[in-house]
Amino acid sequence: MAAIYERLLTKIAKHWIAGNSLEDAIEAVKSANKLGIHAIINYLGEHIIDKSIIDHTVE
Repeated sequence: MAAIYERLLTKIAKHWIAGNSLEDAIEAVKSANKLGIHAIINYLGEHIIDKSIIDHTVE
């Protein structure tokens, strides 16, 4: 059942998440701009400097 929820959430989130890299995000913003849609790029987690917190989050 968890796998179903994960697939569903991933499908929904892809509408709002531009990708896994800066390049993905830039391309998504360019595509949105061509459609007249304004966009911003947020780099989530940029304030975290403690590697142990990062490692725990991505586990």
